[in-house]
Amino acid sequence: MIKRWWLVVGLVMVSLLVGNGRLHAQSDNTVIEVTANELATAVAQASPYATINVTGGIYQGHLVIDKPLTLNGIDWPVVDGL
Repeated sequence: MIKRWWLVVGLVMVSLLVGNGRLHAQSDNTVIEVTANELATAVAQASPYATINVTGGIYQGHLVIDKPLTLNGIDWPVVDGL
């Protein structure tokens, strides 16, 4: 449970920093709406600096974020990296 809490806190901090423009100078107006089950696919297909709105649900599995993105949680999604 503690690992999940720190992951959520980390994602919120990254989202806030990226959203405020502190981590990048570019901006992409692309907004992708997905459920937790579609998160890995959305991350893989998103362009750099896109925003992904993740609705409530539980994502369990490996998630690789290899580009700057903003992840907005809607209705408390859970990313459980196992």
